[in-house]
Amino acid sequence: MERRLRGAVQRYWKEIQRKCAEEDPKQDGHISTASFLEILQSLNISMTPEQFEHLAGKFDIMSKGCVSYHNFLHHFLLNLKPAETTKTFERRRLPLPITPTSQGVLTKDCVEVMLRTYDLICSSWTTIRRNFLTSDRTRTGSVSVQDFRKVLSHFGVNLSEEEFFHLCSYFDANMTGKICYNNFLSAFLR
Repeated sequence: MERRLRGAVQRYWKEIQRKCAEEDPKQDGHISTASFLEILQSLNISMTPEQFEHLAGKFDIMSKGCVSYHNFLHHFLLNLKPAETTKTFERRRLPLPITPTSQGVLTKDCVEVMLRTYDLICSSWTTIRRNFLTSDRTRTGSVSVQDFRKVLSHFGVNLSEEEFFHLCSYFDANMTGKICYNNFLSAFLR
């Protein structure tokens, strides 16, 4: 069930996000469970209330009878698990970083920025990675914050100062001025 749901959410995530935002006049990221299930059903994503309760418990997307649609989309679109947790015989799409990195606290604003850039990064991640590699002359797996921003803007990911700060706060928690581009790209790959 979860695999089927993941495929449907990946197909319709923008529509889900738009409809949820319409149902959320306060823009606090929460709507009623009934409204959320109606939105899913309007997109032909069928789910029983019991199945939804199971997912809500597993992913912690409910609080006070409301659904956090940001958390829902985050769990089905973004891969923010550490890179080491892959299957035994599965080939890695991206290598592990040479220098250890630590990720910061994931904020709602950071998730929104990542969701907004999701399609563009997923569609051309290999070319983006090549540009990161060009900027990474020493092959450490990380680039300076300035190079990171330059590569993103080259591909049309134009971020405001605030949005860029949220991304950097997550991917460069220690404020070293370096961002591991493989960690960044793997957040968008499933």
